[in-house]
Amino acid sequence: MRRRSAQDPIGGLNCTPLTGRVHMSANAAQSKLRQGLTAEGFDMITHKVSVNGSSLDTCYLLVGYNRRLTRLALATCQQVSAALPITVLVTGDGTWSTLEAFDPMIMTDLVGNRALLAIYIDARFRIERVLASLEPQAAVIPLKPIATERVFDAGVNSASQEESIDRRMRD
Repeated sequence: MRRRSAQDPIGGLNCTPLTGRVHMSANAAQSKLRQGLTAEGFDMITHKVSVNGSSLDTCYLLVGYNRRLTRLALATCQQVSAALPITVLVTGDGTWSTLEAFDPMIMTDLVGNRALLAIYIDARFRIERVLASLEPQAAVIPLKPIATERVFDAGVNSASQEESIDRRMRD
């Protein structure tokens, strides 16, 4: 999966969309993407966007959230309701499609609560896993976090609320 960065001129935040390019129509890509995100626990709504006069064949916008991650985030910080949605744009030219998902990690800076870091890491790896599953080289991409996988257990969240990132990543 390719990652590209663009500096936000207003807030100075490092905005890094998660992107991929797949050899399938936008309709097929959005369908597989929606199935994969649903399997990862995200509830998704899909909108077909009209792109008249564009070189794009089709454009889809997928918006959703993960109920379990939302509960965890709200238990940690109740001012994060706008920080939890996932947005994925799928554009296609008939043969190839480009997938671009908003990186949840940027919300750590926007919300300003580092206690939410483990939740955003979990959301990001779920999204990356789905995007990678649509690409031919997905088998060689390491998707499990290394240094951060125990952040959730390091006092950020109590053991009584939800399972650790370790256990969730094995699911």
